[in-house]
Amino acid sequence: MAAIMACGALEAHIKSRDPKDEASYCSYLSTSMQLLSSVLSDEKKLRENIEPMILTVLLLTSYTAISNLQKWRPHLRAAQELLTNYVPINDHSKQSKRNSYVIAFCRAWFFSMEILAALSSPMGGTLQTDKEFNNMIFDLPNLDFYLKKLHLMRKDGYNLMLGHTTELAVVFQKLVKLVSKMRQSKKEKRAPETTPSDVSELIAGLHKASQFQIISKNGIIPKTHFLHPENGGSVKPPLYFEPLSSEAIIKIALKDGKVEYLCWYDLSFRCAVNAAYVMVFCALCQFPPNHFMVQSLVKETLQSLIFLDSATEINAYELMMFMVPIHIIGSNCIDQEDRDRVINYYRLLDPFGNAGASDFKQNFLARKWKKYDNKTDKDKDQDVYGDFYDVDEDEVQADIISY
Repeated sequence: MAAIMACGALEAHIKSRDPKDEASYCSYLSTSMQLLSSVLSDEKKLRENIEPMILTVLLLTSYTAISNLQKWRPHLRAAQELLTNYVPINDHSKQSKRNSYVIAFCRAWFFSMEILAALSSPMGGTLQTDKEFNNMIFDLPNLDFYLKKLHLMRKDGYNLMLGHTTELAVVFQKLVKLVSKMRQSKKEKRAPETTPSDVSELIAGLHKASQFQIISKNGIIPKTHFLHPENGGSVKPPLYFEPLSSEAIIKIALKDGKVEYLCWYDLSFRCAVNAAYVMVFCALCQFPPNHFMVQSLVKETLQSLIFLDSATEINAYELMMFMVPIHIIGSNCIDQEDRDRVINYYRLLDPFGNAGASDFKQNFLARKWKKYDNKTDKDKDQDVYGDFYDVDEDEVQADIISY
């Protein structure tokens, strides 16, 4: 309860900037940390309360990640250690004694934040060693079963917590592992350990995962499709089709007068696939941002975001499913029109969380774009992931990842 109150006080402070709300947040957080410490110091209590402990730590992580009032990394690291040490995936005897639904939810929640941190934070995520990555593997036995029962995953594999499929999540996990190794090799000033087979295996897995779609590849619902609201129900769905929830489809009146119906799930999935390809090309293959293959993916992704061309401002929580892809795509924008679309996306997020976090992302990208623009043409051709994502000291201090 203290953790929930702390999160509520933080959200109030973000909106009001009232010092009283900040004081309340600090007070509730202090109480929560004291209670957590008392349980962590008692092995028996910890084992008996492992599920609420992990949930509490993940809740604190999700809220502390949106500001600099409190560091989020120790919380996410603590969640990882609790999941690894007390509900390891290779210990079925322990797993069977736990509430598997809660553990499955916690693993998916941890994974979503770890991916967000690993691919969008200047310092990367919390997983570092092969053992840590292997212990936190996403596709543990029966995880999909529990998430489907919790209505967090569709029968076709689309994960509502991630904005893409479980199959693609496994590819992202492998990608994050290789990117972390690249980051570490640069830090230690040694040659990367990534091999051609690593990259080819990743691309093969990415290609296989990318074949998924619910309605269409670009997210726009064709007028002939049975889910198009204006076809009058004349086209019947196949028997095997799982119905979509009401928020999955949005009507968008575009500035040019056209009206389109968009499936959020298909569009977020396609953007995630394109972002993964950009990371493979830039982080692993060391393509510069101005490489034609990178720019092709950048422009394809940004042009597919037709909600940015809406005649009225889109107000939907589904926008947050695009945070990781847009950060990756935005970091590789070299044309002003593309950069403007990225900035417009972040502005749409302001009503849903911390405007300060949105400002941080925009400032982060602005510095990278300026740094890139100031390079000579020759240097731009040699500009690769390691240079383009160099960490400035102010970026480390403002270690913000999400909403």
